[in-house]
Amino acid sequence: MQKSKRNGKIEFLRFVFCMAVLLFHCCKYVLGEPSCEKGYHLGLFPHGSMGVEFFFLVSGVLMAKTAYKKNELKGNLSHDADGKALAADCLQFLKGKYLSIFPMHVLAFVFAFVTYAAARKLNWLETISSALESIPNLFLVQMTGTGMVNPNHVTWYLSCMLIAMAVLYPLCRKYYTMFTHYIAPLAAVLLLGYCMKTTGRLTGVSHWSGICYKSVLRAVIEIALGAAAFEIARYISGKNYKKAARHLFAAAELLLFVCIMVYCVGTFPHQWEQLELAALFLLVTLAFSGASSGAGFFDHAVFFHLGKLSLPLYLTQVGVINTVTGLFGEWPHRRQVFAIVAGTFAAAYLLLWMDRGVRYIFDSRRNTGQRGTESL
Repeated sequence: MQKSKRNGKIEFLRFVFCMAVLLFHCCKYVLGEPSCEKGYHLGLFPHGSMGVEFFFLVSGVLMAKTAYKKNELKGNLSHDADGKALAADCLQFLKGKYLSIFPMHVLAFVFAFVTYAAARKLNWLETISSALESIPNLFLVQMTGTGMVNPNHVTWYLSCMLIAMAVLYPLCRKYYTMFTHYIAPLAAVLLLGYCMKTTGRLTGVSHWSGICYKSVLRAVIEIALGAAAFEIARYISGKNYKKAARHLFAAAELLLFVCIMVYCVGTFPHQWEQLELAALFLLVTLAFSGASSGAGFFDHAVFFHLGKLSLPLYLTQVGVINTVTGLFGEWPHRRQVFAIVAGTFAAAYLLLWMDRGVRYIFDSRRNTGQRGTESL
């Protein structure tokens, strides 16, 4: 795999697919969601929600990468008969994931809740009731089925990601080779077929499958595929390729990216989402392998910054959409879309700055506490 800690191409793609999701929500809440049953025509990212599939796949790659590194350093824990070491490792992994996003999520949640209450003109009693009912959303457990009010509803993705990792990471950590080579791809294919057969599409958030939301299955499918993609990418990256082969890999990545974008901006049938997922799987695999020519072009501060901006862009969009549609709903649609995009960027930079401030304060207090303990 690439030696740099961050993959510039993946960071750039994070930004691209985050923008696809943002424009999909502009389409949905300003223009109205277009029908995919009346033939093909261009739209404002009517299938932009497929950007979430990219994020789930990347999460699966990074989960498998973590398990692989730990197995190399500490062993695969297959000897851990009582499960204590595995349980401790899994809890530590989930804690790290949770804490990495929670401060920024809380700040965005407050913004979304204020605009949620204002847009619905809630009185003080309704506001208190909604605040209590949104506690599952605050702690990112709403997709377990406990959610009642979800003011920042786009965080369903984070909730599903954490649930899926809580299920898949122990298997990946203890049975790494068996999981990435066999269990993960098999489970992904079977669950994908179940979702397509029962609902006719992969996307969708609130459909209840009988034991969980379909969006949880969606996360399990794609994080499992991401784990398999990591192994394929690791295999590809371990080979030496001539320049012509590297150019071929680059051409394949470009073709896959163009096909994905064409689907995102057109009203193609929802049944084709499984083909879109396959294209995303191949794109993520090749991007992580680093085997294509010109991969170093993306290892630049600009692309790293765009990737870092993707999470605050994702988290702040609901608050901005509530504000624009609530206060300026009479504006022409194009002006509303422009205001949402510009406002989301402004809110994202503010959130990024506030998150840095909060983390700096907590790190300073932690370091002060450690120095005080050491002096005793």
